[in-house]
Amino acid sequence: MTAAGVVSGRPSVLRLLAFVAAIAVLVTGCASVPNTSAVRQGEAVGGDREAGAFIRVLARPPAPGADQTQIVEGFLAASAAFDSNHEVARQYLAPEIREAWDTSVGTVVYDPTSLDLTESAETEIDLNAGEVARISGRGEYAASGAGSQVEAQYDLRQVDGQWRISRLPSGLLLSTLDVARAFRSFSLMFVDASGVRLVPDNVVVPAALPGVSTTLVRALLAGPTPWLDPAVSTAFPPGTTLEAVAAPIVDGIATVQLSADVLSAGADARRQLSAQLVWTLRQLPEVTGVRIRAGDTALAVPGADEVQSRDAWPSFDPDGLPADATAYAVVDGELVSGVGDSAEPVPGPLGDGSITPQSVAVSLDGSAAATLSGNGLLVGQWETFSANPVLSGTDLTRPTWDPFDTVWVVDRTGSGAAVWRVQLGGSPERVEADELQGRRVLDFRMARDGARAAIILEEGGRGLLFEARIEREADGIRIGALRRVESELVDVQQVSWADATSLAVLARSERGTLEPFVIDPNSAVTAPGSLPEVRSLAAAPARPLLAVTANSQVWVDRGFGWRAEGSATEVAYPG
Repeated sequence: MTAAGVVSGRPSVLRLLAFVAAIAVLVTGCASVPNTSAVRQGEAVGGDREAGAFIRVLARPPAPGADQTQIVEGFLAASAAFDSNHEVARQYLAPEIREAWDTSVGTVVYDPTSLDLTESAETEIDLNAGEVARISGRGEYAASGAGSQVEAQYDLRQVDGQWRISRLPSGLLLSTLDVARAFRSFSLMFVDASGVRLVPDNVVVPAALPGVSTTLVRALLAGPTPWLDPAVSTAFPPGTTLEAVAAPIVDGIATVQLSADVLSAGADARRQLSAQLVWTLRQLPEVTGVRIRAGDTALAVPGADEVQSRDAWPSFDPDGLPADATAYAVVDGELVSGVGDSAEPVPGPLGDGSITPQSVAVSLDGSAAATLSGNGLLVGQWETFSANPVLSGTDLTRPTWDPFDTVWVVDRTGSGAAVWRVQLGGSPERVEADELQGRRVLDFRMARDGARAAIILEEGGRGLLFEARIEREADGIRIGALRRVESELVDVQQVSWADATSLAVLARSERGTLEPFVIDPNSAVTAPGSLPEVRSLAAAPARPLLAVTANSQVWVDRGFGWRAEGSATEVAYPG
């Protein structure tokens, strides 16, 4: 177990981070962390998702006469109760380390079915288990690689005739079941490179006590997590804090009283920070509006009322799709908008069969498209779409659009992956992607916020799913900081962004069949329902999941199972 350190009887400083102290007061949230079941059945993409009910963990204190193994088992179980800074769990510790045990360094999540406790000596218990994930002190959830193991050692001694732990690793060690009960997921909202849309920063936090609105505001003011930080910004001026003790919700209105530092924000920044607050707090169903104050007065925000509705700032929507966005399909060699009986050919050469679409991608505003032709990339607006490639490659992945009217594609060359971007009407530009060098990319999809990408890499003959951030600096654009998204699926072949925080994939589970799955922000995998011989899929926020089977049948998941709706060789949503 690679924890930050080991707590022993020697003096130690208790390093409780302010953020972790704040997140220990949560009570409810938006999604749960995966349990020991690799795949679960669930609702369709775009359907209503009710927040899971929080199950309070009731910890039991040490039983009189418990042996060494029972003490360690009891301590592990009690660690999932966050009340009063793990007050009950600390009763399992020897007096000299009760205050020194530092839970702020993060959490290692293990599979309880693999837990093995061994008494290697009378005063020593060794722990071994399969490692599932790690949660940082800031709440970042990172899936561990397949086969990862956690190892820990617990030393014990007698205290008044009862065994107690005298030495243990720093941080928390929790089972997947504990985390599913004790944690919830939220998205902190930050500003993209253009300053006109929001990017979610997903965190998982303990759900133990009241105070969620205060916790979210403090976490937002603390800035983005280290992983996302280079790809986003915050509109809150440096030094801005929550001046009041809390951000209470009264009659549906959350009041956020900020320090006077916020007054230095200009008009655009005030709109942006308002959007950050509203979109972050609207995750709480009881919030109907947000009031922002600077000291004792209302913060003047151009174009906004004193109480901003939970539906304010729709243009900052992190999902990044217009309300009228529709699906597209390739039918008999022609590109059509809509699926089934409602389908109509798109304007121009792609719609009249002059150019046969292959791996088509449509821009977010629906005004342009990109497609492959042999080893070339074609890009253009509907009426003026040209058969002349703007980029030639060795083996190109299917194209994908960002919100800046730019198409991205990966050329799988003999020496590894070469990432290219083409601005609509512009020339190809090579994108720096050092972490992809020497690796084979199976699929590459830009998030609709333009700050992140989902990438499938081939390793050991199977596809593994990763997420990367897009760093847009004055000296160029870089793809960096690959992190594993999930570790339960055996082989991932295709990916689409279901919404700003979830991914839809075509993958194989341990059952071995290739089928659609949905992965939530905390790597929990849901199977919408099996389909035979699925070849491709498409997903988008608030829209049904689409799948195409080997016989060119289009299947639509509208929340009550798959239903056949027309035929096509491929389907796509804008993005």
